[in-house]
Amino acid sequence: MPSRRNAAVLTSALLATSAALFTPAAYADDKHQDRHHDRRHDDRQDQSNVSAAFGRGLNTTQPQGNPLNNAILPKWIEVDAGGVVNFALAGFHNIIIFKPGFRRDDLDAFIPASGTFIFPTDPTVALPSAIEDKVYYRGINPAGGPSATPFVGNPSNASNRGEPVSFLDPGIYLVICNVRPHLLDGMYAYVRVKRND
Repeated sequence: MPSRRNAAVLTSALLATSAALFTPAAYADDKHQDRHHDRRHDDRQDQSNVSAAFGRGLNTTQPQGNPLNNAILPKWIEVDAGGVVNFALAGFHNIIIFKPGFRRDDLDAFIPASGTFIFPTDPTVALPSAIEDKVYYRGINPAGGPSATPFVGNPSNASNRGEPVSFLDPGIYLVICNVRPHLLDGMYAYVRVKRND
């Protein structure tokens, strides 16, 4: 009989020790899961300040036919309403962003047969009346400042720079490079602005 009692005591001791050892580990694992869940939840909600590459940074100038460099990454940019997209421009590019409802196909009527730009880059020059109310943002002129300001040469507007753009209202915004050969290379993307629910 004493051996049965010793076995029962030993079993109870092992169970108690196991519970003491594994409970903190399970608790720590639960805390890790909670922390991981919270971080994912925070990341999902915090899309108020995002970045996008406007050009791959190769800065290889060519008259036309440079789709490797002439790209906006990612192609679909997501940001919360009221948030900011920080466009990192690499080289000679010009941002134009259109209001929701304007599509890439709608641009075909405005693309000239030749030339450097699709629309005037000087902000003091009005856009064509058919497009004026469809433009959300006109970026910095890469060829220098407006006619009333001195030429910007050091640093040049065409060098690498950042252009943060705030998006207040939900919707899908078309973003293009206004440099005609770049757009023809496929340099356009979309900003999806989501509600903050």
